[in-house]
Amino acid sequence: MSKNDDKKFKKVIKDQHLPDPFLHENHKLPRTRREFLAHGFLGLSTTVMIPTFTTMLAAQNKAFAETVACELPQFSAGLPYLCIDVAGGMNIAGSNAIVGMAKNGEHQEDYGGASDYIKLGITPGETPAASGKVEGKYGLKFHRASGILEGMKSVLDGETMPNGRPIEDGVDGLVFCSRTSDDSATNQINTVYMANKAGAKGELVQLIGNSSTDTGGRSAAPGGQVNLNLRPSKVSNNNDAEGLLSLGNTLSGQNYLRSTDSGGQERVKKFMDRISKMSKNKVNELAKKNSLGQIQDVLNCSLDGAKQLFNTYSAEMLNPANDATVTNAFGGESQKVASVAKLVLDSIAGAGTITIGGGDYHGGTAVRTHMKDTEVGRAIGRCILLAKEKGKNLAIHLFTDGGVAGDGGGLSEPVDVLGIGQVEKVKWTGDSGTRSSSLLLFYKHNHDGSTLVREDGNGPRRQVGNYIKNGGVNLSTTIGNNTENLWKAIMLNYLAAQGKESEFEDIFGRGSLPQDHEALIRMKKIV
Repeated sequence: MSKNDDKKFKKVIKDQHLPDPFLHENHKLPRTRREFLAHGFLGLSTTVMIPTFTTMLAAQNKAFAETVACELPQFSAGLPYLCIDVAGGMNIAGSNAIVGMAKNGEHQEDYGGASDYIKLGITPGETPAASGKVEGKYGLKFHRASGILEGMKSVLDGETMPNGRPIEDGVDGLVFCSRTSDDSATNQINTVYMANKAGAKGELVQLIGNSSTDTGGRSAAPGGQVNLNLRPSKVSNNNDAEGLLSLGNTLSGQNYLRSTDSGGQERVKKFMDRISKMSKNKVNELAKKNSLGQIQDVLNCSLDGAKQLFNTYSAEMLNPANDATVTNAFGGESQKVASVAKLVLDSIAGAGTITIGGGDYHGGTAVRTHMKDTEVGRAIGRCILLAKEKGKNLAIHLFTDGGVAGDGGGLSEPVDVLGIGQVEKVKWTGDSGTRSSSLLLFYKHNHDGSTLVREDGNGPRRQVGNYIKNGGVNLSTTIGNNTENLWKAIMLNYLAAQGKESEFEDIFGRGSLPQDHEALIRMKKIV
């Protein structure tokens, strides 16, 4: 698009008294049908907006209109990105992912003393400094009795990649030591909007999630990054996935465009008729300024674009139950997780949030909380297995709204751990945001098992920030008490996994980098 075309485009909006279009920050004006979908000029997952699209284009010359309306470029999706939001305030650091406590170090292996891990759920007899208490099977190190580790192993053990190597050879990740508010949905830690900007693009919709919230999950996103034009479509089961092709204002229910259902063909006809009529309503107005021939060309292109969308997608192909790779990976387990994972890994959606409730651990038995950790681990494992089945790479951001503290007075309880037997675990007794953390996991398909994380003289650096003695987050680090820097650190590593960390300021704005941003980057390029 030339500078003159840009000026014409903006002048049409002004002359026609049209609402300002949403233009992505630092992005060029839309030229193709795909770009118009992404900018909200043409939408099928919520409302049909072809009139505005047609009005704007019809005011341009015929060649420009044909270029904009009819061009179908190659789509580039980027690295698939999932958020797993554990609502309530679970434990991540300590009894699950190991955290180091060196004053000036950021290595998982910088272990504290036996008493330093009690409030992180680890009894003195299970201290990570003792032999055999830490497992690095998935790159990132977990406590041997971690429920997350148990859940992942229960799904992934014995699975191999096409190159013949075990699937764990393709998994690695980072732990981020950062304080969050206790058990609060106002924590601005969801990263789907930022991941979308950083490359997680969808071909049909940009964002999806299990809940009807601005993030698709429980926790909030940073206010300055929320773009309500991309508000997540709710997808929590197979029918919701089909419902991304929808009539009306809802994305689920019985009025999705499935022609094989009762009355389905009639609904499709009415839908296409609606598009046609809505577009033609502007013909008389536009005829005052443009030739009818140009208008008809644009109208035809608009309708062709809509038809091509339905030729590309169908309710049947959006339904995870009809996808053999989903069946292989999930075996019918958790439509809530499977539907989001499938749509993101197929690049139908750009980024998605999976919400796992019941993570409010304080006052609960160690057995119950270990079972919840295992549920979280199985969800992670299923998503990684689906990525393997589809031959895709994957990024997973695991977080929780707050943290939890264990009892320092000796309260413990035996828990059955798969492959180990009974292990004593400390009981959780209260909320503690200073004992929070989050994980960023990556799966690289067909990887050779070498570390995906950058190294220094002491080996791979899989920890960002650190804990201090007695088991609390070191609040003086860049991310320790700053959730804005936390999401930036996560995005820097997500971009680094794509070899694009140098583009951070182009994406998020000049001056947006933390001062020591280079020290926050730990991931190697995996795509």
